[in-house]
Formats: sequence, structure tokens, C-alpha cells
Amino acid sequence: MAYFHVLLSLNDPQEKLRCVFSDLTEEKLFERFIKSYRQGRNFLSANEIIEISSIRKVQIIKTERKSEIELKEIQEKIIKNMKNSTAILHCFLLILVTMVTT
Repeated sequence: MAYFHVLLSLNDPQEKLRCVFSDLTEEKLFERFIKSYRQGRNFLSANEIIEISSIRKVQIIKTERKSEIELKEIQEKIIKNMKNSTAILHCFLLILVTMVTT
């Protein structure tokens, strides 16, 4: 099953992309975002009214799994990479210490 996630940034230059909808079916994507966007109507996301005129950038991402599962996998990859980087750094430091002490 496909899941859609809507990210957007507003006119504020300091604002980065943020997720306003996640894990939507294609039907819900059209119902909750695209229909309002095309008609130039404001829409509700969580407890915030998003004004269409304030949107600077929109990105719609399609995944095969829910965001919770995708996020967990990304976090696990980051942790694994950090552990690998830490191991490499430790080896490098051991080499440096060995070179300095000999």
C-alpha cells in the first residue's frame, strides 16, 4: 500500500520544510490537501489553519510503509553509521597514540 506525506514551508524565510500530513492514502491526500490547494482554500493541519497564500514550497513524498516504520529504519541506519564512524575514529586515535609514544 502507498502512503503519502505532505511537507511544506511557509513564506517565513526561517521556516524549513515541515510535515503537515503523513500516512495518507491517495484518496485522503486529495481530500485533505490537494483539493483545498487547487481551490485556493485554507486547510486545517493538527490544530493549525494553514493559509494557502502563505505556502512557499510543497513536497509530497510517497512511501510503501508508514512514516513510523520509515523513521525507525532511518534512525537505525544513522546509529549504525555513527557506530562505524566511532570505531574508525578509535582505530585512528590508537594509531596516533602509537606513533606519538614510539
